[in-house]
Amino acid sequence: MRKVMEFNRKKLEEISQMLNASKGTVSTAESCTGGLIAAALTELPGSSSFFCGGVVTYTLDAKKSLLGLPADLFLSPQEAVTAEVASAMAISVKKKFSSTYSISTTGIAGPTGGRAECPIGTIFISICSPNSTKTKHFSFHGSRSQIRLAATETALELLISSLV
Repeated sequence: MRKVMEFNRKKLEEISQMLNASKGTVSTAESCTGGLIAAALTELPGSSSFFCGGVVTYTLDAKKSLLGLPADLFLSPQEAVTAEVASAMAISVKKKFSSTYSISTTGIAGPTGGRAECPIGTIFISICSPNSTKTKHFSFHGSRSQIRLAATETALELLISSLV
């Protein structure tokens, strides 16, 4: 966790400054990152000025009940790791918190759960902004912790790119 907080205090301050300057806000819907993005965003004092809140929807049931994702979005428990799910998560959490931006993650951090078509380290990150929703696929390598940290850092970098 320490590494995420050090994700660059400078980068976190940049996010804070950019959101505050535009009076923007952000919310999160996290699965594989388990709240690390929300933890990083709230590391700075005064983060309540831009962070609306977040949910950790680790199971399909949580994604359905807390985010209102339709059951037909999931063909099986393994089908929660898709670009479509990440996008739907970001759109839903943005609406739920009435935020300007949102971030979502879904993936397989390991050490088990991977399969040939969706190996360990497969992560989808979605950023929903006022005008669009962009979802990207990543393949991270390393331990469970390393994958989760890499996904968190990448999500924060994508948020910065969306704020520019």
